[in-house]
Amino acid sequence: MYAYNKTTKAVRWDKNREGTFKTTMEIFNMDNTIRPSSWRKAINLKQNKNIKREQLKQEAIDYVKEKYNIEVNDDIADAICIGDAVLNLFNID
Repeated sequence: MYAYNKTTKAVRWDKNREGTFKTTMEIFNMDNTIRPSSWRKAINLKQNKNIKREQLKQEAIDYVKEKYNIEVNDDIADAICIGDAVLNLFNID
């Protein structure tokens, strides 16, 4: 029997959200994966094998700061960049 605590709730909630996302992607016949190299290219961020992870993260933060005039951490910046890339890739205005 499993223990029920906040972590279990979070995992269960996250799995539900993942299922909803996958279903939505299937309805619209869209692939539900996007690689970092793809989303970075879609919004014209620099990348190559010599650029370190920290530089890529900072570039995403700078992109968000310049485009939206907000300051966010690296994870939020990546999420916003991925969203912008999807909009560009699927020509959504």
